Amino acid sequence: MKTNITLLTAAALASALSASAQLTPNPTGVNMFSEASAFNADSYANTLGPGGMHLYYASQIDAPSTTVNSWNYVTQTSDIFPTIPWLAQGGTVKTIFIGESAGSANDFGFIKAGADLSMSSNYTSIVNDVVNTGDASGNIQSGWEAMVNYGAGEQLDFWLNNPGTFVPGGTYFSFLQNGAGSAFANGDPYAHTKFSWTSVMTEYVDLNGATVHGNVDTLLIAYEDLRGPELPPGGGLPTIPPGDADYTDFIVAFQFLPDQLPPVPEPSTYGLMGAAALVALVGYRRWKSPAKTAA
Repeated sequence: MKTNITLLTAAALASALSASAQLTPNPTGVNMFSEASAFNADSYANTLGPGGMHLYYASQIDAPSTTVNSWNYVTQTSDIFPTIPWLAQGGTVKTIFIGESAGSANDFGFIKAGADLSMSSNYTSIVNDVVNTGDASGNIQSGWEAMVNYGAGEQLDFWLNNPGTFVPGGTYFSFLQNGAGSAFANGDPYAHTKFSWTSVMTEYVDLNGATVHGNVDTLLIAYEDLRGPELPPGGGLPTIPPGDADYTDFIVAFQFLPDQLPPVPEPSTYGLMGAAALVALVGYRRWKSPAKTAA
């Protein structure tokens, strides 16, 4: 039996948001995702993909709803962890694309916590017109990742935009950092995301700037990208769930890491670099010395 959960906590917010499903402008060609390192690609596949949770799906391939049936609905930010592990000094949210079964060419991106949801200019795209074909012809592949940095005291939310017509479209949020589950969807009040936590062995840069390997708590978010029916004035939640309510239209993972800057070389590496520089300097002097004699 499916449970429908209301998300919008302020009627004023619903009335302020546009009924249009399309975020405008809708840029094309944006894609911040890229292949992960060989270590991470293997680890993601073993944990999240065919070797583990079987969450790698290509576009328009029906994923069994049992994949996420046991996951919990996101009804408020405190549902997650119970609070998302933001770093006070700032850091990086690594986003790992896992898979999708949607036929729509969705957009995915982020917005700062506290930003005005009615202003489309506050939305930053990570990838537009998502097409995961399962091979090199798609613009995004399962296991690819993108890094989004945030500053000290900042927090982010991530959104999925179904740029469809009035009936199916809408923009749905991952963490509910701004107190709403949907925008540009005529005030759709349904739960459009489900979540689960897992641990993934990951290669990343730690607080000391060194490349390390360790188990990282990883937040999984699954979206239903079709809006539910519009509520009549004064009416309660109907029994009809949003869309087909399979919550496999778009599945992504998040890791909350320190700033992912280029790693600082280990002391032994500095020694090798110094030795190489010394050899180069000696070679240069030997090459230059005969030239001066000849002159």
